[in-house]
Amino acid sequence: MKKTLLFGALATIAFTANAQAFDVSPYVSAKATYGKYTMKTTDKWTNGTHPGMAKEKYHDEIWGLNAAFGLSTKVKSGDVRAEFEYVRNGRFEQILELPGNSGEGLATLKTQSYMLNAYYDFDAGLGFTPYIGGGIGYTHLKANAANILTKDKTKFTWQLGAGVAYALCDHLSVDLGYRYTDMGDIKLTYAPGRTYKVEPTSHEVLLGLRYTF
Repeated sequence: MKKTLLFGALATIAFTANAQAFDVSPYVSAKATYGKYTMKTTDKWTNGTHPGMAKEKYHDEIWGLNAAFGLSTKVKSGDVRAEFEYVRNGRFEQILELPGNSGEGLATLKTQSYMLNAYYDFDAGLGFTPYIGGGIGYTHLKANAANILTKDKTKFTWQLGAGVAYALCDHLSVDLGYRYTDMGDIKLTYAPGRTYKVEPTSHEVLLGLRYTF
């Protein structure tokens, strides 16, 4: 996955050198994000006389920042955009039930993502440009449960979203959007036959600026 994203980013940068010949416009963007993050946990035990599992959901509200470099080209009734995006989010923190019925403790989760996204901009002809899009990439997850269980993992990530951009002038637009992101899962083995799985997802609102060259 890392190699795929790297090749995609390099191809995007290389293609920019010939952007004028292909009627392609490069752009950069920066956005602030405010999201509701959900962390699903599954405590599963397969050994002993009574195998089973316990599931819980925890929520936190997190701020984040992202930056992107992309290319845009005209198509029928709008534009198509492709971009490489870096996402850095704040830290998820919640008191939760620790694995193995060992009481409660502070759990934290740090994430940063690298995404390849594609968007379709609808030509509304009103100064406002609605868009839809999605992307794939990977997220580096760093989980910690009461300083007892820790794990770093890189997982496949996908996202879907929509929004609207408003042109402030010929090159600068303000961008307001929403997206849902699934960051995969990580599993921690804390005893023979006992695993603890964490599945983070998010609903985010994004606000920022996009500058098209």
